[in-house]
Amino acid sequence: MARLLGSPHHGQRHLLYQFCKGEHFMANINNQIFVEAHFRQDGRCADCGDTNTGLNAHHLKRQADGGSNNLNNIALLCDDCHYAAHNYGHYRQPIQTSAKDYPHFR
Repeated sequence: MARLLGSPHHGQRHLLYQFCKGEHFMANINNQIFVEAHFRQDGRCADCGDTNTGLNAHHLKRQADGGSNNLNNIALLCDDCHYAAHNYGHYRQPIQTSAKDYPHFR
């Protein structure tokens, strides 16, 4: 599960501590990318649509598989959906090929 360690209001990069399936590493998500993804998704989880929780940056194509930190490879998920995606491969909606295809895309 990734946790946001930066604040989008302070112009800093979002440092994420990734911990899933026994792997852990640091990932940098540029502040602008996080804010654009948040705006694109109207502050909602890209999977369940929840607006009442913090959101985690999720790579549609894993970095380990060559995925980038570009906006088209990032979707924001709530804690529960992000955990389920990484640990169970479960999505309420089928995983999309591009973040713009998520149901809450503007």
